[in-house]
Amino acid sequence: ADARLEADGALGAPGDRLRFSLRAPTVAPLVALSGRAGADGVKGALRVDGTLSGRLDAPALQVQADLERLDVQGRVGARAVSLRADLPQLTGGIATASLGLRLEVRALSAGALRVDRAGLEASGTAGAHVFALTAEAPRSSLSAQGSGALSFDDASSGPRWQGVLRTLRSAGDLDVRLVEPARIDLRAGAFALEQAAFTSDLGSAQIARVQWRDGRFAVNAQATVAPTRPGRMARLLEALGVTLPEARAGFDPDDLRASLRAELSGSGLADASGTLQVRMSDAGRSDAAAAADLRLDDGRLAGPLELAIPSLAFANRLIGPAWAIDGRMRFAGRVAGTLQAPRLDGTLTGSDLRLQQAAMGWRLHSGTLSGRFDGERFRLDALRLHTGQPGSGSVELTGQVRVSDREGAFTMTASRLAVPIGPGQRVVMSGQAELTSRGGAFDVKGTLRADEGLIELRGGDAPVLPADVVIAGRTTAADAAAAPGDAQRLRIAADIALELGEQLRVRGSGIDARITGRLNLRGTLPETPRAFGTVRIRDGRYSAYGQQLEITQGRIVFNGTIDNPQLDIVALRRNQTVEAGVALTGTVLSPRVRLTSQPEVPDAEKLSWLVLGVPLDSAQAGAQGAALQAAAASLFGSNDGGLAGSLAQALGLDSISVRGATGASGLTASGFGGTGFGTSLPPIPGQVGGGMSAATTGGAVGDNVVAIGKRLGSRLYVTYEQGLRGVWNLLRVQYDITERLSLRGQAGSESALDLLYRYSFD
Repeated sequence: ADARLEADGALGAPGDRLRFSLRAPTVAPLVALSGRAGADGVKGALRVDGTLSGRLDAPALQVQADLERLDVQGRVGARAVSLRADLPQLTGGIATASLGLRLEVRALSAGALRVDRAGLEASGTAGAHVFALTAEAPRSSLSAQGSGALSFDDASSGPRWQGVLRTLRSAGDLDVRLVEPARIDLRAGAFALEQAAFTSDLGSAQIARVQWRDGRFAVNAQATVAPTRPGRMARLLEALGVTLPEARAGFDPDDLRASLRAELSGSGLADASGTLQVRMSDAGRSDAAAAADLRLDDGRLAGPLELAIPSLAFANRLIGPAWAIDGRMRFAGRVAGTLQAPRLDGTLTGSDLRLQQAAMGWRLHSGTLSGRFDGERFRLDALRLHTGQPGSGSVELTGQVRVSDREGAFTMTASRLAVPIGPGQRVVMSGQAELTSRGGAFDVKGTLRADEGLIELRGGDAPVLPADVVIAGRTTAADAAAAPGDAQRLRIAADIALELGEQLRVRGSGIDARITGRLNLRGTLPETPRAFGTVRIRDGRYSAYGQQLEITQGRIVFNGTIDNPQLDIVALRRNQTVEAGVALTGTVLSPRVRLTSQPEVPDAEKLSWLVLGVPLDSAQAGAQGAALQAAAASLFGSNDGGLAGSLAQALGLDSISVRGATGASGLTASGFGGTGFGTSLPPIPGQVGGGMSAATTGGAVGDNVVAIGKRLGSRLYVTYEQGLRGVWNLLRVQYDITERLSLRGQAGSESALDLLYRYSFD
């Protein structure tokens, strides 16, 4: 391929020197020449420089080989591999020839193993040499020394290396020391380690024999775990990617005691034979233990298994910070099947089980569990949790599931179960639902009834960032949905009928009411719930404009998305000649509000009866006028998503307001009364009520008008004014000729044509 070999010089005479070099930008074609399976999966760039000198019968060799970017089928890789060999004189055969070797590897990776630097040095002869091995990882280091011999006794099996490992020491996450020398035997397709004993601050291990030959393994070893240094077990598990809770959560890893004895042989898990004995206990608790005595016969598994877990708190780090569990579990039975597909037969019991979700206020406790493993299935006889003392609200789960594919069916029965839906809010539910599972997906069907409850309406949500603001490093909801593991997320397909009962109360934002009705909740939870049905307001009151309004008609119709139902609500101020109030229609996201009354009267009268409880003609005081003006502004103006909504926006107008009547000069007519000019003035063009005194216009109420405006262009603006009393009305059109000069015409109660010039000064 693209490999190049160059040689220059001579070889044969005592003073001859032959220099050679090899350059291979990719080693795959060269490795493929070996004919080995998978050789084409080796990648890297090879560079070799060397020198041969001396006679042909006793040459000397010096060689330096460098391999960069090594990759073996994506499983093993290294940034650089360097080998230097020095053989002063190859005389009398390779077994007696002197040699010096140095191998160095940088940035080695093999699966989860990461080594920053590793080195091997050897000196002596092939038949008798010593070696030293070093390795450095991010949080640990290793050093070893020994001796060995390379022989070619059996030409059919190739060379064989036999050695003695005399010292071995690792430091870092795990301190390990070799207690006595161990024998090592290496040959093509075979490996054996015999009589090795190790000790560490976690325990000890004795290896009688570990062997791999012709595709088969044999293990005869035992180990004990008994940590001797505080925190060592936790740091080791953390290095392996396993995070456990603190000791106060119910489990201290330093209290772990375990023993393992294995005598196994075979070619893999499918045909392993032998015995495996496991014992585990917790030095801090006498009720924590595990024991297994397993026999394997050609991959088939049999033996007793007992497991006692005094606290489930260790699992909290695995399920995330939102939920917390605790309690005791115990299993007693036997193991059958195979190592690849084990089967359990026995009973599983639990006591003092607790489930907590702090954000919503879930607190289920005093739980019990009884079930049994029956080969391929787990049959749950009962899992019961309580919201208070035993005998109070509870939830119970029964059913069965197939362990292999998690396909099963369960029945959930709730009896006055308090379901928190927010701080200080809860709904007490009763009913029954059927749950079916298939590979981690759940379907829920059933009927639940609200026995009682309280739902509080909030005035507004917490502020959130707009969609176009992105914080670097933060995972968004869209990113989480597109993550590779998204298919494994818990999804619940729901079809649940919710009976709201007679005692479900809604309170907040001025509302205090009891609701009833029936809803059908469908869709995928928690992502896309959909609701169908009608909720009716049974009785209630609404506080608005300083009054307590009685809700006389109330319906909330759900027909799809759960956050945007249809509204049909009427609230009236009762027990007066004209019962006035507001009617709310539209949807939650786009509400429409209007004044209503029984009997029907003009809107100005409705507003007066609603706010003041008197007809408009009787509202003479200035404070009453101010109250009407504030109520009208709240009702018709923008309120940023309150009950009334923005009427101006809904009607396509630019402004709706209630203000004092003004003319072209921006001064009220009553402003001239009683100031030395007399009680009457000649009409002022463009002045509302020009020439009328304050007494004539009826005071503060008469000076208030409802004004609506719409801009028809960048220079043209149209307004219409309607007085809250009397027959005052005015249509005004204004055209801006320049930034300072405007032409305005008006018609109605007074007609005028004005030319306005504006000049600003301090």
